[in-house]
Amino acid sequence: MTVTHISAPVNRSTADPPAATALTLPAAQGDGTVRNGTVCLLPDLIGITPWQRVLLWANGNVQRILSAYHNQPLRIHVLRNDRVLERAKWHLETHQPDANALLLDREVQLLIGDRSMCRAQSKVAISDASYERLFIEEGVGIGQLFHYSKVVPDFHLVRIGHHPDGSFWRLYTLSVPGVHFEIHEHFSADVFQLDTADGRAGKSAVTPNSDTI
Repeated sequence: MTVTHISAPVNRSTADPPAATALTLPAAQGDGTVRNGTVCLLPDLIGITPWQRVLLWANGNVQRILSAYHNQPLRIHVLRNDRVLERAKWHLETHQPDANALLLDREVQLLIGDRSMCRAQSKVAISDASYERLFIEEGVGIGQLFHYSKVVPDFHLVRIGHHPDGSFWRLYTLSVPGVHFEIHEHFSADVFQLDTADGRAGKSAVTPNSDTI
């Protein structure tokens, strides 16, 4: 198994997400790719806990991780799933789609009970009819799309960020020939707080670090 350490410098950026200033860690070129037994490691960063690293490196299985951690079902609430008609105003940072590709803007919330664990905004480019059928007609989610198709996607972690309120985010891609997802996920500060018996947010199994990167 190949182990790759990301050692890119931390620098400031306000680009992601636009609502707040964050310190970001750009992945070195190629070092963010996880495929075929390659494991990439983030450096020890102040403000990023071990459990947060699990989510930051999750490759299409965030739902399963959060459901197992909380021992509760997780549901996805689709906020929008819009076909892009004005291609000139649409931009993918990590991919140049084919001229005839189906382009989608998608936003979902990951919920456990009435608590929002994560909000994910995705830009999708589909040029293979079989993926279009699964994703559009059958309503298959992003992670399930690759499972049903029996393919392993290329995963690339582009940037991560951490906010003073304890929330954190990542920008990453999942892709195989015929479909490309560029996904920005923003995780709530209390994503690892376990619910108590009376339904209120309880203590986390992980003690968060109040510092920020």
